[in-house]
Amino acid sequence: LQGKLLRVLEDKEVVRLGSEKFVKIDVRIVAATNKDLEDMLAKGYFRADLYYRLNVVPITVPPLRERREDISALLAHYLSKFNQKYNVYKSFSREVLQILMDYFWPGNVRELINLVERLVITTRDRIIQPEHLPQRIIPLSENGSPSAVVFMENNYYREQLRCKSMRDILDEVEKNIILLAFKEHKSSRKVGEILGISHTSVINKLRKYKMI
Repeated sequence: LQGKLLRVLEDKEVVRLGSEKFVKIDVRIVAATNKDLEDMLAKGYFRADLYYRLNVVPITVPPLRERREDISALLAHYLSKFNQKYNVYKSFSREVLQILMDYFWPGNVRELINLVERLVITTRDRIIQPEHLPQRIIPLSENGSPSAVVFMENNYYREQLRCKSMRDILDEVEKNIILLAFKEHKSSRKVGEILGISHTSVINKLRKYKMI
């Protein structure tokens, strides 16, 4: 296949399916990859002549985590786009924006687009809060569990401090953490591993909060 592509680039001719006649073409080729072509070249997986024929004007686009100044603009753009698509008006809370700005984004822009659409569709409230985010995005505490600060910093929990006891608030935070973990992993054993508690404790807490 690489040889055929090289011939097209060199001769600017193609043969249509079912034909034996060469047809001249006048096109510009834009090629993109997320692979390290120089490494593939060294290992013999990619032809050197094709590589140098394609590599005329290289443009390197760094991953999203290396251009964090673009994240807020991308979030605003796709939030507006999906609000319009689904005829809703959702917005991100300040805490959510900070979490998303700090997130590593291993899936780059595609992950960001999918997340924004998911939040617009699944969040019932107009303002998207930290508890609406997938667990993988929520900041972790030192022991690897979701940080309670994420839940306590939004306006809802600040309001709860005025009318609930510390025990009730802690129970609610614990319930939210377990609910997020269980929704994400669908396994009580996995929840126990993530939160650093025993499987029996997870089952007891799921029963306590009437999740099973």
